[in-house]
Amino acid sequence: MTAGGGFVEATASPFDFGDHAFHAIVADLNRDGKMDVIAAGGDSVRVMLGGGRGGFARGPTTLTGRGTWRLDRADLNGDGKTDVVTANSESGTISVLLGRQSNPQISQIAQIEPRATALRY
Repeated sequence: MTAGGGFVEATASPFDFGDHAFHAIVADLNRDGKMDVIAAGGDSVRVMLGGGRGGFARGPTTLTGRGTWRLDRADLNGDGKTDVVTANSESGTISVLLGRQSNPQISQIAQIEPRATALRY
């Protein structure tokens, strides 16, 4: 944000994520203290590794179910690494992607076909 309250586009922005980047989130996937971008689109999750000054380098792409539409991140298995969950609209599934090691790669461990699930508050 500039002193006048506006924004300045980052160098090389917009970044090419390939087919249909529907949803993006940020997290430090490789634990280098710099935020990375994770985008859902097509049938995959794509990572852009943050350089810390607004620039990004292409990272890994991980296949998911068809029509990856939304995603979120959390440490699902308590190992201290960022995991990603995607909602796949065309296949009607949810993919669970667990973070691996200290690199930014994530591996698909499950694709779940959701059944009637209700959350109550």
